[in-house]
Amino acid sequence: MTNYYFSASTLGFYVDLNRYKNLPSDIVAIADEQYVEFSGIPPQGKKLGASDSQPAWLDIVKTPEEQAAENMTTAASEYDRATVNIVALNEQIEDEDYAGTTEEAVKTELAAWTDYRKQLRTYIKAGDGTQRLPPALI
Repeated sequence: MTNYYFSASTLGFYVDLNRYKNLPSDIVAIADEQYVEFSGIPPQGKKLGASDSQPAWLDIVKTPEEQAAENMTTAASEYDRATVNIVALNEQIEDEDYAGTTEEAVKTELAAWTDYRKQLRTYIKAGDGTQRLPPALI
């Protein structure tokens, strides 16, 4: 006999059905393992939902506004990261420090970071986080 029940309409778990005066009409028995898995903290990027009347982890879908705000935050953070890399590469050139690399390789990397930062600046100035972010440099 099962000890746990689940309602897809309330996304609620129920134990000891005699305690409740009004139960949802869609309540179903679930295995103990399901209760343990789905009554805990959801995995990253997931939320409790239902699939075929059973508890399930569903992807959290961001609203367009949330996604746009996240994109703008990412763009600002990436802009700062690009700036740090550009400063470090310029210092490497100024110091003529090419240990383990070449001047040409450092200048090529500097050009790539500078181009990336320009793309980010354009993105940020447009203020439209609904557009695709420039591809990140590694």
